[in-house]
Amino acid sequence: ERQRTGPTPAPAPAQVGASRPSASTEAVDQDVLLSREDDTDTTGGIGDGAGDDTQVATGPARHQCLWEGPFVERVNAHLPPDVRVIGATDVGREFHAKHYCDRRRYEYLIPVNVLLAPIEAPLASEFGIDRMFEMQDRILQLKRAIKRPLKRFVGLHSFHNFTTGLDAGQDQARREVYRTYCRDLVSSRGVDFLRISIAGRSFLYHQIRRIMGLVIACMRGVVPVDYINFALTSSQPVPVPTAPAYLLYQVECSYARFEGKHPQHWHVGLQNEHRRDAAQRFERKLHEHIATLERTEGGMQKFLSDLEVLAPAMTSAWQTSCSEQKGAELVTDL
Repeated sequence: ERQRTGPTPAPAPAQVGASRPSASTEAVDQDVLLSREDDTDTTGGIGDGAGDDTQVATGPARHQCLWEGPFVERVNAHLPPDVRVIGATDVGREFHAKHYCDRRRYEYLIPVNVLLAPIEAPLASEFGIDRMFEMQDRILQLKRAIKRPLKRFVGLHSFHNFTTGLDAGQDQARREVYRTYCRDLVSSRGVDFLRISIAGRSFLYHQIRRIMGLVIACMRGVVPVDYINFALTSSQPVPVPTAPAYLLYQVECSYARFEGKHPQHWHVGLQNEHRRDAAQRFERKLHEHIATLERTEGGMQKFLSDLEVLAPAMTSAWQTSCSEQKGAELVTDL
């Protein structure tokens, strides 16, 4: 995943597993091979313009005992600085990075100023206490408040209104969200973000961006939180805003099922301390990249303008739903 220009993120460190080489390979040096055709697999993303802070890929390698140190350094020597390999392990021929992945976690950075109105005046205090303390308290309240809309997405739901080309009732639209939560405040290059984490086995195209778009709409009072349930359960198309892509990136891939069945192929492990440190360093670079895009491109402000345009349709759909529900209740009472 290359770092892109424009409003999409994307430094992308990878964790690499390797299998024995096949005929369709091209030597980069005497020990490292790159695939020409279909020998290299990745975890696969949502194809949504999202970046990959942690991606897992598999491909053939010539030797079996070069996983750490020199092997990783030699692979990185052939990569641009915005793409890094942070570790490698032997996983065997049967491993497939995409199909064996049983849990993916993404993060979305919401600029705080989108959710938090500016304080009009500093606190008056003879002791020199400034408005930072009030801001910190408001951010804590914001983190508590955002839990409510986030929790509505947890569980198995039909996300037909959160993607394209799917209707209510289609099995492909049913996806399970394992967990959603607000992690912490991220500050980079003068921009403050709320870091939102969302985990599931797999996600649809646009799904996470529309989840975040609707969360922002709820937090800004465009629609009530119950609109989320309406969008998840309605058999009719429901308008849902799509948040910008450049604030979204993948951070974790889990292979618990494969690890349980093939512990012999997981002897190095993909989550040791050295690799975590490398991933955290790269994550800081990613945050700097996103903050720079937010300051220069203003993608979130464009989203808010689009949300303002979409708001009447959302309000109309919600009011129609409420009227139909009240009508059904009256018929039942009669």
